[in-house]
Amino acid sequence: MTAYEIQAASYNDDISHLLDLYIKLADREMAYGLYDPKFSSFIALKSFPLSTPDDLRDIVNHEFTKTYRSSRIIIENNQSALFPENLFDRNKAKDIFSFTTPFNANEETLYTDHLKTSGMLNVFKISNLLKEIITPYFPQAKITHYATALLSGLMVNSNDETEFTAHVNPDFFHIVITKNNKLIFCNSFEYETIEDILYYILASYEHFEFSPKTQPLKLYGSINRFDELKDLLNTYIMFTELGERPANFSFDKAFDQLPEHLYFPLLSLPLCES
Repeated sequence: MTAYEIQAASYNDDISHLLDLYIKLADREMAYGLYDPKFSSFIALKSFPLSTPDDLRDIVNHEFTKTYRSSRIIIENNQSALFPENLFDRNKAKDIFSFTTPFNANEETLYTDHLKTSGMLNVFKISNLLKEIITPYFPQAKITHYATALLSGLMVNSNDETEFTAHVNPDFFHIVITKNNKLIFCNSFEYETIEDILYYILASYEHFEFSPKTQPLKLYGSINRFDELKDLLNTYIMFTELGERPANFSFDKAFDQLPEHLYFPLLSLPLCES
């Protein structure tokens, strides 16, 4: 059963070869969007719950029977680390990455994303099991980390005001602070309760000497208790607002049914194209 099924009324499969396919893979969900690069417009989005690797295989076999202009997959996990590009030795990537995140070379594969606007590299890992599932179906697909897409979307629209953002996923979330198209801070945190999320956000406010009375918080993502989380944050932070879709693209009117704070990294993926 799909969680969301959005499609432009004018869409037909005959134009698939003109479209870019963007896929999000997470432990509990798969989602994909179809993007028309000619008009810089998203025209479709579907999402599916996942329970087992067989669910992923079934969805891929059923959904992706057409040829697309290009494809890119974002991996949604918190197994990534940012490094300054001019200080990172790619020949020693496994050793350097292992200092920050446990890595098993027999069971996992490292990937590296370049963050165009920050001079940073996002190094991340995925399991070989997942790699073996997706590679036969999408042999030409580019693999990207979800945090790369998240940061790309946030930084490209950053302005001279400090922007404090939280993007919440099941089990972990990211705090991102940007200003003047520059990344000030980015970190991921595991959590068990929404009170944990509040703790890490308020601790970050205190660390950067932001006032909860004056510094707004922008909130993205989705969890079962999202409305409760927003109410809790509103108790301590005066200006908590839901995030908006990337302003760089247009969205078919069918997207009106989709809350704007959802799927921000997926919908930012065109910004990751080289």
